[in-house]
Amino acid sequence: MTIRTILAGIVLSAFVTSTTLGQCDEKAKAAACSKKQASACCAGDKAAKAGCNADAKSASCAVACSGDLAQLKGLPQMEYQVGDQRVSCPKAAAEMAKAQNAEIKFVVADKTFADENEAKAAYADALDGYLNEMLTVRCTSEDEAATCRAHGANVAQHAKGKSGYRLASFSFDDRAAADEAAKKARQAADGVEMKLMVGGECYNCPIRAAEAAKKSGQKVDYCVGKDKTACQATARVRLATERIRAALAACEQSGGRLVSNT
Repeated sequence: MTIRTILAGIVLSAFVTSTTLGQCDEKAKAAACSKKQASACCAGDKAAKAGCNADAKSASCAVACSGDLAQLKGLPQMEYQVGDQRVSCPKAAAEMAKAQNAEIKFVVADKTFADENEAKAAYADALDGYLNEMLTVRCTSEDEAATCRAHGANVAQHAKGKSGYRLASFSFDDRAAADEAAKKARQAADGVEMKLMVGGECYNCPIRAAEAAKKSGQKVDYCVGKDKTACQATARVRLATERIRAALAACEQSGGRLVSNT
């Protein structure tokens, strides 16, 4: 299975949650992140993928373009509602809204939002929750799957078929191997970071970035990998998605058997 590219799209507000940015420690205050090599911190200006529009003022298709990850069972999605019609494509929603002279509303987990950025924040939270669930080792059998407790002893007692262990889309016969794979997948996810750039300087501390932006009169750009955006909500969604992708890639290399993409 190949893990490829995904998402882009969303506003500068308070701070990113503790799951998106590291703490602003003394080391970060002193050095921020390698100011001499800002390009290494945020290597690209293109926030659009697969034709997605990264303009935070429009209904960006960044949220809808989930690429390969859209095949994952239960992956949260953000939908667009115009009147009583609901679609997953923001471009289609924009066309519908124009034709009907109606507003676009945003739906995440069956909750409707009038504000796109609030919806995207909820979407990022939903993706974070999905990652945690995805990295939970579960017991499996031919006819049963449940969260493992006591290393699956209870589940195994009631299973009609051979019990094993499931992590994301991969199956393991050995619980220790599944636990180790989950550990590495979590480390891979945590290794995906968000940086902040003001002008040509890169920061890993939101406080220092805000101070620099105020002093220089420039905006703060949020960087995840090679993508950057001035919209914090977009960056949060991108970060959560890339963490899922990194975890899934680590699972691929774990030695487990691929069950399916769902």
